[in-house]
Amino acid sequence: MSRDSSDSGLWFLALLGLPVLSLAPLYGTWPLDHLMSLGLMLPALGAIECFAQTGAWFYCPLTSLGEQHALTYGLPMVQVAGLIRRLAPVDLLTAWNLASLLVLYVAGLGSQGFLRAIGVNVWLAVAGSILFLALPIVFAKSGYPLMLWGFALLPAVLWAQLVAWRLHNHVFAFALLAVVFSLALFQEPYSLVMALTFGGWLAIAQLLTAARASWPSKVLRVLVWLAAALLAVFLYRQYIPGGADYAVMPMDYFRGQGIDLLAFLSRNPALYALGPLWGVGALEPALFYTDGEMTAHSYLGLGLAMGLLGFVILVRPWRNTLHMVLLVSVVAAFLMALGPSLKIASVAEDRVADAPVTFDTYRMPAEAAVVGLPHAFVYEIAPFSNMRSVSRWYLLVAIGLVAMLMLFFQELTGRGRPGNAVAITLLLWVAAEYFPDFSHRLALSEGFSNAFRQLDSAAIEELSTLVSPGERVVFVAGDRYGNEFFSTYLCARAGCRTFNVSGDKPRRLAVASWPEALRERLTQSASAAQRAQLLNEVDFDVLVVPHFHMRWDSYTWPPADERRAELRAVAESYHALEGFEVVSGNWFTTVRTMSAERHSDKQQPWQAK
Repeated sequence: MSRDSSDSGLWFLALLGLPVLSLAPLYGTWPLDHLMSLGLMLPALGAIECFAQTGAWFYCPLTSLGEQHALTYGLPMVQVAGLIRRLAPVDLLTAWNLASLLVLYVAGLGSQGFLRAIGVNVWLAVAGSILFLALPIVFAKSGYPLMLWGFALLPAVLWAQLVAWRLHNHVFAFALLAVVFSLALFQEPYSLVMALTFGGWLAIAQLLTAARASWPSKVLRVLVWLAAALLAVFLYRQYIPGGADYAVMPMDYFRGQGIDLLAFLSRNPALYALGPLWGVGALEPALFYTDGEMTAHSYLGLGLAMGLLGFVILVRPWRNTLHMVLLVSVVAAFLMALGPSLKIASVAEDRVADAPVTFDTYRMPAEAAVVGLPHAFVYEIAPFSNMRSVSRWYLLVAIGLVAMLMLFFQELTGRGRPGNAVAITLLLWVAAEYFPDFSHRLALSEGFSNAFRQLDSAAIEELSTLVSPGERVVFVAGDRYGNEFFSTYLCARAGCRTFNVSGDKPRRLAVASWPEALRERLTQSASAAQRAQLLNEVDFDVLVVPHFHMRWDSYTWPPADERRAELRAVAESYHALEGFEVVSGNWFTTVRTMSAERHSDKQQPWQAK
């Protein structure tokens, strides 16, 4: 093949990734002024703004004072969006959406590459990539924006492993795997573990089917694969020491997070254009010891089920090593998604749908399930013990089922008119059954965008008048400092620096390095006087008391009047203190010592324009 024809082939394959961008409205990334969610989106946008304003690439220097603020996941996405924000004359929201469109395009290419690598033709690979990325297990993860893009890129990591096995040069194979694994781990650890599960079955299959003469090369390639995975883990642990050490949840928690078989029939009408074609409709999460992920994103449907059946009967995977790896991977991931017990409409009998959610809400006793499953011990073994939301294993099931469906289509089209008729009928059914509700998603993303702009124009503008760029602040709202989503965003936009940090795992690492007095009086209940006294004991300039909840009000804006009144009453208690300057606005109250002059630190490198 000539170089020109090879280049034209690459350009052709690159163009085939463009149809996937038609799904952009589904992800809330188009129009560019929309936003896929709030909540965890705020720490992500805060990290992007921090990187853009400070020129940082790995750690945000504006938050988590005393400990470098590493991102437990999403670093590559934040770096890309931060670069766009830094170089292009666009606002923060547009920078995020442009980066998202780029990742969506790469995810489409990765899905197509994986499907082609296991034997699907080019056109069906395009269709399969659109189907996979249009499933709720991917796009409906918008409440976890950085994780969502890791999920979307899973097929690309699977494809990289298939390509690496076909490379003759071990060094090139190691380089490819090391780069892809590292990017995948820093973006989202869940999907990397799933990808490595597939890769493990692939390695076993290669060894079992290798001729005696090729055994040394195959063994070496397995070692290369292992070395690349270990290097990625090593780099991640160097970047965020302790960030990968999660507390292992009790087995009752894993049991509750596993998929109830009823959820495979749960067709949530808010996610599909044609509503409840069949199935049981939306399930109430609290009744199933879990959250909305398991109950809303696990729909199997007739189309994918028929694809599995057709794959086994007509494609006959035992004739092809890759097809057997695909089947075994799907079965293993399906079992992991079920959790340690089999559940069939296993609900909490004594619970009501609107009951308050606590940690115990998610703990499912063994007697509430149908029967225990033999693989339960796996959830006690790292890294599987760190994957708390076991229903997310359905992601690997989903891409595997899409691949099987495309291979089934391909087999049907080679069987003359009867096969073509069946293929067309099945294609129409799949399109109708899984076609997502674009209008609903557009309405959601427009609403989130409007709320975000209200937040930006109200709270951020006020905070910028109450604190000066470079000032060291401590945020405290309510009873104590807990898992919150605002502080990174607030300081990145206002230019202040803070001991606080958004997210539960970064918070745990940051608090461990705080001065003892700060740790005691913020993470435990303390009076206004005790917290104000921190200004005389710890090196910071301003105590900032928000009039909104730093976590729960991140999901919707503006906050409810009742909550604002409650937290404003807490802030009012600081006005009675002597020796402090207290200023209240609509959204914040600031507390300074009377002797302190409001000032801005000398210009920081990131403040130079």
